[in-house]
Amino acid sequence: MRLLLAAILVAVSSGAVEAQENPYTAAGRHAFLKADYDTARLYLEPRAQAGDAEAQYWIGVMHAHGRGYPPLCGQAIRWYERAAKQGHPNATFSLGFTLYHGWGADPDGCIILSDRARAAPWLKKAAELGVPRAQYLIGHMYRNGAGVPVSQDDAFKWLERAANAGLPEAQFDLGLMHADAGNKSDAYFWWISRRLEQCGGARRTDGI
Repeated sequence: MRLLLAAILVAVSSGAVEAQENPYTAAGRHAFLKADYDTARLYLEPRAQAGDAEAQYWIGVMHAHGRGYPPLCGQAIRWYERAAKQGHPNATFSLGFTLYHGWGADPDGCIILSDRARAAPWLKKAAELGVPRAQYLIGHMYRNGAGVPVSQDDAFKWLERAANAGLPEAQFDLGLMHADAGNKSDAYFWWISRRLEQCGGARRTDGI
C-alpha cells in the first residue's frame, strides 16, 4: 500500500484534482498533505457523508493508510467505492489497485484476497478516466492475461497511453512488446525514453 500512497501524492502534486471543489474539501485535503489528520477529518468527514466524491476518496485514503484512523481496509474499500461510483478517477484506481493486490488482516478483521478479475473493470474505468498508473496496470493485465483475456491490441493501446504520459515502467514494457514484435527501432525509442524520464529528461509528445 506504500506504492499506492506514493502514487496518490504524485497525482496531487501534479494538480490531478477536481477543478470545481468545495472549499471545505480542499481545506481537508491540504490538512492531510500537511499531516494534520485531525483537521483533515474535521473538514472531510461531513463532506464525505454528504456525498462529495473528492472527500469520500480522501477519507478512503486515510482509512487505507492509517492516517487519522486505524488502517481499516473495510472502511477504505467502502469509501473508495462510493467515490468511484461517482466517476472519481483516483478512487476508481485505488479500488482497482486494492482488489488487484489484495490486503491482509487488519484490526477490523478485513481480509481482501487478490482478485484480478474483480479488479479489472475498475482499473479499466480508471484508465478510461485518464489515470496513467491504471492505464499501465490494465495494459499489463491484457499483456499477461491476468484477470482478463490476453489481448495484445489492448495491451499496446493502454501501455502506449501510459508511456506517453511519462510512466517509465510502461515505457519499458512497451519497448519489450515492440521488441517481441520485431520493431527494434520502436523498442529502442521507448527504452531511451524511459531512461530520459528517469533522469528527468524530455518525454515524447504527440506529433514527434
